[in-house]
Amino acid sequence: MYAFYADESGFSKGGNLEADQPITVVAGVLIDLTKLPKAIRIFDKTLDIINRGNPEKSITELKFSDIRQGKGVFRKNFPKIEARADLLKSVIEKFEREIAFKIFYTAVVDEKFMEAKKNETYSKYVKQGLHHSYLCAAYRVLVLLEKPQRAKKKKQGKDLCDF
Repeated sequence: MYAFYADESGFSKGGNLEADQPITVVAGVLIDLTKLPKAIRIFDKTLDIINRGNPEKSITELKFSDIRQGKGVFRKNFPKIEARADLLKSVIEKFEREIAFKIFYTAVVDEKFMEAKKNETYSKYVKQGLHHSYLCAAYRVLVLLEKPQRAKKKKQGKDLCDF
């Protein structure tokens, strides 16, 4: 049995188009359920390292925008971008060494999504609930997750969210 965790990046304000985040990305991690406790321990140790000496500003999740911009606890404990990049690299390498997992991801260019949403070809999918680019990206990740389990068929035409 497996656990799957997915999250989005690029859809923070709830608007249809965000100029500072033109691409919506959804990524997910598939991990064997028996490895989940170890993964949580590794992640908790990583948070302990990041939060060291800053209990009042401690974080409980890794937000890429905070890491990239050196916000909050990252400003004090990892002031240089190289240090933050090394931190991310070490987290990824530790997970790769100690836990088998698969990553599924996809991206949607928001402007192209909104253009397609306006035309006739998209309108038939609105009733399925794919009103926002993050929902389309999430759908794509689920399709990717399910793909290895279905029989291989020859692709005919574009997928629902090929933007």
